[in-house]
Parts: sequence; C-alpha cells; structure tokens
Amino acid sequence: MNDEGIALGPECFPTVMWAGGEREPKAIPDLFQGMNGFVVLEKAADVLLQFDLGEGGVDPVKLLRRDRLTAFPDAYSF
Repeated sequence: MNDEGIALGPECFPTVMWAGGEREPKAIPDLFQGMNGFVVLEKAADVLLQFDLGEGGVDPVKLLRRDRLTAFPDAYSF
C-alpha cells in the first residue's frame, strides 16, 4: 500500500496476472480494473503515454487464463 502518495517503481507492480472468478472470460476488455490497479491493452497504453502522467507510468503485464499457464494473445500494461 502506498500511504505516502509517492511514485512507485515498476518493481512494485505485478508482471503476471491471471483471470479469476468462476468461469473463463471469453474476451478481455481494452481497459479493466485489476486487483491492484488498472490494466490496459498495449495500444491504449501507447495513447496514455502521449500525455503527461506525472510521475506515474505503465508497465507491461502478462495476462494468463485461469489455468495460470496459458497467456491471452494480446499485450497488456498495468
């Protein structure tokens, strides 16, 4: 938890995430709320990076299916 409101480095964020819930998602949206923050499709991250994000940023994250082995085909960022 970031109680002090300071920018955190990429080492503080997940590099791999997986689908939860009771059933396998058929599709992943371009933007969604993950357990600890927003996840965006790489193309959306490219758009975000064109703007001043302050000390924040985006970092790549691998999204896995519920089996925690099979990756979704698109590239995402956290």
